[in-house]
Amino acid sequence: MVFADASIEGGILLAVGSSIPISPYVTTISFTIYAVCRLAGSYRTRRWGPGGPPSNRPERQDGNCY
Repeated sequence: MVFADASIEGGILLAVGSSIPISPYVTTISFTIYAVCRLAGSYRTRRWGPGGPPSNRPERQDGNCY
């Protein structure tokens, strides 16, 4: 929801002074937010694995992480 608001408001503000309609700006901002989130997610997965950092993983009975 926050990303959608940021995309719409940013697109409106960028389109105020130009002859280009709002939709290309909104689409570009939305895609940029999506791409940044995908890159951050892939970095996190490569660094910590699919379970996240060790502090977020449940512990097994023997005290080790899964």
